[in-house]
Amino acid sequence: LNAAVGMAYVQCEAEYAGTTVDPSTTPSLGDKGLGWLLPQLKEIQMRLLDVGSLVATPLRTSPSERLNRVSFDGVSEANKLERYIDAMDAQLPPLTVFILPGGGAPSASLHFARAVCRR
Repeated sequence: LNAAVGMAYVQCEAEYAGTTVDPSTTPSLGDKGLGWLLPQLKEIQMRLLDVGSLVATPLRTSPSERLNRVSFDGVSEANKLERYIDAMDAQLPPLTVFILPGGGAPSASLHFARAVCRR
């Protein structure tokens, strides 16, 4: 999943190079480019690394300092992802049909990352 998100990041970055949006604001999906999505994708990649570290650290046999190093607030992180989703959904009309993946390399890469995540 992290590799798929990374591929989507690179595709969005290459396609929309030079597009900048203040990351502290909620972008409009109509904004030119997907540059606003790059910080969110990078954040998702970092949290996936955190999850991988936690999963790879045996709870019963690891020293407490190692367990402290790999711990994170999963509920808070899940809520952050939900806020990302809610902000994007609020700007879209309700979906009534399935969407064919495609629409360019960035879009196809994002669809692929979503499929990998759902799997």
